[in-house]
Amino acid sequence: GNPLFLRQLIDSLKDQGRIYLNTSPPRWAWDIDDIANLEISDSVVALLVKEMQRLPSDLQLGLNVAACMGFCTTHSSFKIISSDLGVNLRDLLDQVAAKGYMVHVDETKIKFAHDKILQAAYEMIPPQQRLENHMRFGLAICSHVLSCSVENDELFFVAVNQINRGGSDVLQDLNQKVNVAALNLKAGRRSMELSDFSAALSLFCHGISFLEKDKCWTTQYTLSLNLFDAAVEMACALNDAGTVQSMSKQILIHAKAGDNYNCLYAVARSLRLAYEFQESKKVAFTMLEQLGERLPRPTDDAGVAADIEEMKLMLQGMTNEFILNMKETNDKKRDILLLNIYEDLTFLFLFIDQERIPDVSLRMAQITLSNGLCSMSPVACTHFATVLVTIGDTELGYRLGTLALRLLDKPSAQRHASAVIAFVGTLVSWVAEPLQSIVDSHLLGIQYGQRNGDVISEFLNFQFYLTSSFFSGMNLSVVRDKSSKFAHELLHRKQKFLVRAAALVHAQVVALMEGWEAEEGVNRELKLPTWDKVAKSRSDFNINCIFSSLQYMRSFMFKEFHDLPRDGLLSPISAKKLALRPVFYCGIFFEGLVSFHLARKKSGEEHRKKGEAVVAFMRRWSGCSNWNFENKYLVLEAEKMNVSGFHDHAAQLYEDAIRSAHEHKFLHEEALTSELAATFFYEKGLHQKSFSLFHHSIKCYQKWGAITIAKRVENDMRSKIGQDFVNFESIEDPLASILAPKGSSKKRQG
Repeated sequence: GNPLFLRQLIDSLKDQGRIYLNTSPPRWAWDIDDIANLEISDSVVALLVKEMQRLPSDLQLGLNVAACMGFCTTHSSFKIISSDLGVNLRDLLDQVAAKGYMVHVDETKIKFAHDKILQAAYEMIPPQQRLENHMRFGLAICSHVLSCSVENDELFFVAVNQINRGGSDVLQDLNQKVNVAALNLKAGRRSMELSDFSAALSLFCHGISFLEKDKCWTTQYTLSLNLFDAAVEMACALNDAGTVQSMSKQILIHAKAGDNYNCLYAVARSLRLAYEFQESKKVAFTMLEQLGERLPRPTDDAGVAADIEEMKLMLQGMTNEFILNMKETNDKKRDILLLNIYEDLTFLFLFIDQERIPDVSLRMAQITLSNGLCSMSPVACTHFATVLVTIGDTELGYRLGTLALRLLDKPSAQRHASAVIAFVGTLVSWVAEPLQSIVDSHLLGIQYGQRNGDVISEFLNFQFYLTSSFFSGMNLSVVRDKSSKFAHELLHRKQKFLVRAAALVHAQVVALMEGWEAEEGVNRELKLPTWDKVAKSRSDFNINCIFSSLQYMRSFMFKEFHDLPRDGLLSPISAKKLALRPVFYCGIFFEGLVSFHLARKKSGEEHRKKGEAVVAFMRRWSGCSNWNFENKYLVLEAEKMNVSGFHDHAAQLYEDAIRSAHEHKFLHEEALTSELAATFFYEKGLHQKSFSLFHHSIKCYQKWGAITIAKRVENDMRSKIGQDFVNFESIEDPLASILAPKGSSKKRQG
């Protein structure tokens, strides 16, 4: 059934004269018995090889050269090889193309007509001859490129790739091997500049393979150190712990004093990736001391607050353009190393020592704003912007976060784009920009992570994308599909540090759609930890806060108020001064709703005070962005007024909250606010308005995809009105009156 196989078989039989054209009468003819007796391979490649072996030797040479060069090659490459071989490859390849083996892409390129044709042409060449061809063609192209006044990156990479395919065993001259190793270092660094980390790591490893295994650290110390050091850096970026470990070991054994800092950093990072947090911290602190840095201080150290205020004054005295046009640091290598160490510590401290994060972020800002810019400057600005937002200076924090994104246009900074977008989006920009736009920014962060080989930042963006999508009211079926895909990728690529958070979000989505009972089976099917399993195995503060956020939401949505977080959420986050992000903020919002619900049901002063603390918190943040925070603050204020007995005020606040949620496109919060308002108006005897709001709440929950919650609200409404069940279609949409402009003649119901 393979069209290529059939075509080549018929062409082969025709060329052998076994299928021929009769002249009288004019028709195709064949001897079926003769053909049946032939030994015909059932492999299209084997058939193609036999066919090619019948070609003239010069055409076979053309095919061999093209096969070594790959599926698609430029005529400029073939022109260089033509000079080396003393043949006209352009003419030979035109003849090969005429026979259907290759096709001209355009005036500059030619390619094989099928990958099986390439495979057959390559298999015609004896294995050792293939290696020698690759080396010869690579050296010829490389010699041409290096002799030109203007370098051609495309040809340079083609040359190095050909040389590497030939391999070190083909070369006997040691000086030539050293030159090839240096070429790989150059090509690898160029790939780093282009943010192709996977290609860079491969090139550095190839360069190492051309060095003398036992003597390179003695005879070629600088080249060896540069290659191993660069390989470690790229392996770290790609989360390749095995390569980090093996390459770092060589540097630690052979590097001279003062030359092994980057290696030690790689060791610290590999320990962190292996969840050896305390050991990673020890190595990082040792490096900081050796580099003359003070160790990070906890937040309660009086000097931290004073130094942060000093840095704020420094930033306020700098214009955006001044920062963007700052000179480069004079000690780029040291500053980049320090900023790398501090960046890793910020991640590490999320798990073991949150109180030191502000001082680490402060030091990063001091290095880049005092010494000058480098490729890590966007990262430094991002982390200090997070600190500023956390301590309440949202305006300056947002300004610095925006500058961090603009600094990504600086040379070599794009490699950090995915990480910067991840943290600016979820820790800074969301306090000032619509949450729905932050969702889109994380999609861009995912693309940068994939392009740059920055696996960790790619997955962080994916995690933040999912949580932002969920809390912005995206349809739950979409979130479920994407979270399932994300969980699969995490498990496949062994990214353990995000699995529990992903499992919690996925479980929450499934529960809202299908009920509590369904989520356990679904997570088990995906080989994710279940909700209950995560609840029993929470070992770090970050996961505890994510779990508590989702637990408060789950309790409120299902109206099941057992097993609430013992210490609450607002209190521990405030005490730890943890950077606020959408999942925590929304968790605190639901903590407030739960607190007021319990205060009404149990007349509990403790619950009321907890709810009021959340209202005060929300009031402070609502000044940053009406879009994200206004409706949440309004509904909590309405609940507070309801509990306090100020019912007229509460009624207006409920309607204002519904209007705000609708205008700002938070569908799920429009649903829950409508439900709360419906219950409030029912208790006040305004049944028609109550039923209208219940109906609207159910429609919003259904549109969101929370079918289980929609059914619960419907059952609640039925229980309130008994047998006199109102036909939903006859109920007027409450938004018509709630959203009516002031002075409208349209009467409000109720």
